[in-house]
Amino acid sequence: MQVNTDDTTDVPFANELSDDDIREAIRVSVGPVDAWATHDIPDDTDPVALVRAALAWLNDVMARHYQQFRSDDANAVVEETDSHVVFATGEHCVSRRDINEHSPYDVQMLGEVVNTLHHQLAREMTDYDWGYQYPLVVAINNDE
Repeated sequence: MQVNTDDTTDVPFANELSDDDIREAIRVSVGPVDAWATHDIPDDTDPVALVRAALAWLNDVMARHYQQFRSDDANAVVEETDSHVVFATGEHCVSRRDINEHSPYDVQMLGEVVNTLHHQLAREMTDYDWGYQYPLVVAINNDE
């Protein structure tokens, strides 16, 4: 089964992640990239492209449900700019749950890699203590 990694939306903060940043998140989350690719990813699928596609998929979903997600008392806005919102989602790892349970990517541990990247992005974008909170970074378009 080949995974389509081309049909994604542009996510500015994710585009700032280098291929090495993504490989490091894979290594931290699940171990060596080659081992993950060999055992869990469909043949002929680039692991870095897969992670980028998953980040874009999650952002598309969150952007469509942005107002509903924002109004949920369980989610706190930590930072908001013209381009993105960083949420603290408490003890619920929204990125891992949504990737693992709802995304079109049936790839073991993909949600964990995406969660690792959201932690990295949130630490870079905010001064918030993420010790007991899960971050979720959502690119937004305030022009709409």
